Amino acid sequence: MIFSDPYVQEIICQILNKTPSPSLNIPIQKNMVGQIQEQRRVLEDIKSKNLLPYILKLSALENEIKSMNHSKYEEEIEKIFEQSKQH
Repeated sequence: MIFSDPYVQEIICQILNKTPSPSLNIPIQKNMVGQIQEQRRVLEDIKSKNLLPYILKLSALENEIKSMNHSKYEEEIEKIFEQSKQH
């Protein structure tokens, strides 16, 4: 998913505690408005619940599982889900 909206990019930078890169000034097309609004909503939800560390862990595990073609990390994934529920 590409985050072309400067507001969304700013939220991502805040979550990651990084300074935003200079805006690319990508024009937003009308058909992208709904997608951008959804991205904003999801990111605000992630930010308010501080779920980014869990999302990053799951994403890394997902990529590793895909590259290895087996599910030896199933237990680790369950543990991360449980931690995120307790948060």
